[in-house]
Amino acid sequence: MGALPANLPHGVMGTGEQRSVNEEWRAMRKCFGTLALLVAWATLGGCGDMEDAPPAGAPAAGTPVEMEAAPSLSLGLAGGEAMQEFFQVRTPFLLPDGRLVVPLGAGGELRVFGPGGEFLGSLGRQGEGPGEFVSLAEAWPRGDTIEAFDSRLARITRFLPDGSLEVARLQTPVGLEGAFPDASSGGWVAAAFAGAGSGTRDLFRLHWFLRDGTHGGEVGRMEGMHRISVPGFTGPHPLSPRAVVRVARGEIYYSGTLSSRIQVVGAPGGEGREIVWEEVGSVSPRAALALVRDAARARPDPSPAATVSEHLLQTGQVLEAVPVLWDFMVDELGFIWVCPYDPSKHGFALGDLGGGGYMTAGTLRGGRWRILSPDGAEVGAVDVPDGLRLAQITRDAVVGVRVDPVLGFESVHVHALRRY
Repeated sequence: MGALPANLPHGVMGTGEQRSVNEEWRAMRKCFGTLALLVAWATLGGCGDMEDAPPAGAPAAGTPVEMEAAPSLSLGLAGGEAMQEFFQVRTPFLLPDGRLVVPLGAGGELRVFGPGGEFLGSLGRQGEGPGEFVSLAEAWPRGDTIEAFDSRLARITRFLPDGSLEVARLQTPVGLEGAFPDASSGGWVAAAFAGAGSGTRDLFRLHWFLRDGTHGGEVGRMEGMHRISVPGFTGPHPLSPRAVVRVARGEIYYSGTLSSRIQVVGAPGGEGREIVWEEVGSVSPRAALALVRDAARARPDPSPAATVSEHLLQTGQVLEAVPVLWDFMVDELGFIWVCPYDPSKHGFALGDLGGGGYMTAGTLRGGRWRILSPDGAEVGAVDVPDGLRLAQITRDAVVGVRVDPVLGFESVHVHALRRY
């Protein structure tokens, strides 16, 4: 397989009238190109016999339209190939040149594959020395450089294109759950986790660190999981909210899942902004808890979810609010993908947190994700294949992870993404 497919213009199909409008709009783009479209329309009077103005409400250029259901590249499915045996896959990603990096918590290793899936080599190993990891939590690209975070050592390792290493220890007295690149300063943002007792919620503080690891101050804070302890079970409430943090285009996006408001922070100390999206289809907390119970009863595998949920219903331990989202992602062009909360899929006792971390795990059940423009306007929806945990969304591809429901082994997939 060669390079990943390029973007393809693709209209959002609705009614017959909308389809006609979109076809005209796409024809205009083909005639003049995206950048010159508005000027060409005004000066040349349109393309053929079309209207004199672009259709009102036409999607903005770059709007995600469709994710191909069949992957263009899959790794981890070839039996007998040691380099394609994946355990504890963290946050796989594509580099600008098309190489695919698969970070593995097991072994502290980052495996690098070519655009066609050929194994090219690996970075890192278990240990505490330079280029080694005790607990590899996440990794990401920063241009052509690969960066990886060790949550146990509170350390960032940078694998530079020339083969050299840079290591920065984040100077903090508290444990860190996850780290994210801060493009505005060349440093990082990391989340400090404070665990909660039964009946309370976890707390996260987002801290900014300079390039040398020096602590630069607090960026923001949010609440995480709601913990409970009932007979036979200790852990998150089945309807527990959680915290989500994403980084894209030099900005940090964070939100608790009880809120339809996503906070966005740019340069440390700079003025932030807020993305607000409309909630739809909410249910009462008691009805949501019953949905978790019923979903657990319908599963063939044994799960404590049904017993725990029924106990909470009988004893009246129902939370005051139901999460409105399960996860969100921000793609390379700044569009925000929101996965609405569904109790029958995302109840914590159903085991749906996935293979990612506390704040970076996505749904394992796919479904329809709502698409928001960079300024927060809802512009469409994209269907994500069932069983795929999203890890990265580039200009023209989506990288995700699957877990075999029976054997538990993991595989990494790249799906082509079409935009308007």
